[in-house]
Amino acid sequence: MSALLVFLLTTTIGQSIAQESDPKQPQESPPKTPKKEDYAPVDVTPFQAISDIDPKIVAFRTLGRFTNPQPEGLKSESISVSYASGKAVVTHTITGVADDSVAAVKYRLEMSLVGGKWQLTWAGKQQKCRTDKKWTKARCG
Repeated sequence: MSALLVFLLTTTIGQSIAQESDPKQPQESPPKTPKKEDYAPVDVTPFQAISDIDPKIVAFRTLGRFTNPQPEGLKSESISVSYASGKAVVTHTITGVADDSVAAVKYRLEMSLVGGKWQLTWAGKQQKCRTDKKWTKARCG
């Protein structure tokens, strides 16, 4: 490695560390994670027989029945999983919904570990309305 490259890397890394640890720099707060109460409940009775060792598989099998597999206008989808105390929470966000009043939809799927497999115990839905751009459990209109 050339001396110039080592100097540039050291300088850049040193500046990055200094910027990250500078108490004068404003720190971004992490995004607010919606709570269960922020979602409108969805009936999970038809989906309780679905189980798998991977909670994402349970989510894909469940959400495939909630939504059209390739909705018109789809721009992006994201899925995340968090784990705590034998429970998994899957959040699935869909943007570009083919609806005049809804810009995006977010599902929250809560699962418990039963016999070594994840099983759906609760589900909820939020919508981001095109008018005010805020997530809500109320219908957009």
